[in-house]
Amino acid sequence: MVGTPLLRCFDLDGCVVVSDAAIADGLHHAVATVGLPTPDADEVRAAIGPPLRTTFARLVRAAGHDPEVGEGAALVTAAVTAYRTRYADVGFDLTRPVPGIVALLEEVADLPGRTVIVTAKPTAVAEPLLTHVGLRDRFDAVHGAPLGPDVEEKRVTLARALATHDAAADAAVMIGDRSHDVHAGRACGTRTVGVLWGAGDRAELEAAGADHVVDLPPALVPLLTGPR
Repeated sequence: MVGTPLLRCFDLDGCVVVSDAAIADGLHHAVATVGLPTPDADEVRAAIGPPLRTTFARLVRAAGHDPEVGEGAALVTAAVTAYRTRYADVGFDLTRPVPGIVALLEEVADLPGRTVIVTAKPTAVAEPLLTHVGLRDRFDAVHGAPLGPDVEEKRVTLARALATHDAAADAAVMIGDRSHDVHAGRACGTRTVGVLWGAGDRAELEAAGADHVVDLPPALVPLLTGPR
């Protein structure tokens, strides 16, 4: 019901910020640095959302190497390092808020509950990025992956956010633009909302089982006022 506290969990890339150019730039720089084939447009799109190591493991496997051992594993690590170095140099300046997201966040700011980020990006990257684009003060907390060699599934990050804020699953909603955002919410038992202004399309989000799919930020407001 309206007035009941709700934990509003927003994905970052594609949902809150437009990061296509930054991710494409870092991806192209990384594969050129380590000698992998240049990704096509579909591969760049697929890189928006998942953890970096997952993306580069997929590209290394497509190039004929086992990303888990030997040369393949070394390529994944080198590509991640090259990407992060490039992203630190230019990625923030290539990123901007999603059109309409500031107005949306202003509208929900006075609602009961909390509004947080839940992202596959390391927290150590997501925090300063949000500050750079002027959005950090719109969120009560930023929950990202640890900065390290291990891949943390989105459901684990979301579960940690729920525990941190002592939020029951039925008093939380996960909002994102890709199937893994929806899968994370379903795994944790939250309501899920897919948004169509990011990298995912309606077919992807509905196939993942999103409870709602919206095409513009204002359409989110009625879904963020209280538990289902």
